[in-house]
Amino acid sequence: MYRIVTNRMSVAVRHRFSYFIRDVSHTPASLLAELQRLDAYLSRSGRRYLCSDDHLTHLDCIVLPKLQHIRVAAAALRDLHIPAELRALWRYLETAGYRSDLFCKTCPSDDEIVAHWLEKPECRAVVGKARLTAAALDRPPTFSFDVPPPPAL
Repeated sequence: MYRIVTNRMSVAVRHRFSYFIRDVSHTPASLLAELQRLDAYLSRSGRRYLCSDDHLTHLDCIVLPKLQHIRVAAAALRDLHIPAELRALWRYLETAGYRSDLFCKTCPSDDEIVAHWLEKPECRAVVGKARLTAAALDRPPTFSFDVPPPPAL
């Protein structure tokens, strides 16, 4: 049952992100709502991975890269950052993704992720010239594998 639920959440997050990054949805509200739903699910489940306590599953291999694209592209192109308050989501990214050699070795750099989204004309149309120029700079690759500290209470 949880595989069906997590698969549906994965699809919903991807769709909301796509709508937001392409400016079909002008506000990040629906994307943030889906990320909050995923965070609540991860918090309730208490598992390290989406469907397992001890190993990556096919669904994790789909969801983790999508979350990385959301993290990097939304910040670079639309100035939206995954809220630090989504602690279960950040814990999932850190433990299932950033601590995994497999994920870190196969993850594209931040610039490659941004370039991927800038290849789409509908994304380029909503991004300001300053962001396009910054994204085009020739620099060593960077990888966003850090996790923000918990928000102060």
